[in-house]
Amino acid sequence: KTPREAGLVRFFSFRGDPFNLKQGANLVDFADRIHSSLVRRAIGGEVNGNQKDIHYRIQDGDRIKILSRSEMPSF
Repeated sequence: KTPREAGLVRFFSFRGDPFNLKQGANLVDFADRIHSSLVRRAIGGEVNGNQKDIHYRIQDGDRIKILSRSEMPSF
């Protein structure tokens, strides 16, 4: 089965690393896949060179970079 036949979307990190997630996955899902702390800081993404909302649904072949705010210092 191909990833698409298995209900997966295949895409790449901005560095070219391949990933598969369930079809319908969004940038929040990808941020969580990378690291659970990143999902709390994620504010959006750069998809194929264009800025997208954090709820953008990932498409086959997308190249994605998660954009995040810096963690706030703790006092």
